[in-house]
Amino acid sequence: MAATKKRTYDVVIHGATGFTGRLACEYLCQHADSKTLKWAVSGRNEEKLNALVDDLRGLNGISEPAGVIVADSHDWEALEALAGATRVVLTTVGPYLEYGEPLVEACVSQGTDYIDITGDDARRYQITSTAQGEFEELLVLSSNAPAGALNVFFV
Repeated sequence: MAATKKRTYDVVIHGATGFTGRLACEYLCQHADSKTLKWAVSGRNEEKLNALVDDLRGLNGISEPAGVIVADSHDWEALEALAGATRVVLTTVGPYLEYGEPLVEACVSQGTDYIDITGDDARRYQITSTAQGEFEELLVLSSNAPAGALNVFFV
């Protein structure tokens, strides 16, 4: 996997034009230091993403997105490119049991950290990923007891 390769972004917010994604972007604009965190927005509609970036620039925050990535949850190549461009993907695209698995698989294949905000029962995820045809990795989201009590799961 490519965990040590140079990435264009530190964080990409996928699903940025939705209600929760927009809130996450606004938060980064107001609180993330652009000298230490390079972030981008992502989603399936480039026009909406560009409009979001314009809105975010109007906030006059301390940072703004450094890029726009167009990626649909049903487009493997786009998801893999998204995952390969960043160290962390934070996704707000749900329902996760329907749209999350391909993005998790893309993150596994690229050695990218994955965060979602799901309220879904993550124990139902069971994702099989083949990375570069060399190995098959079974990915099961699990938790320790304190994190599980808060519905926090780790990949």
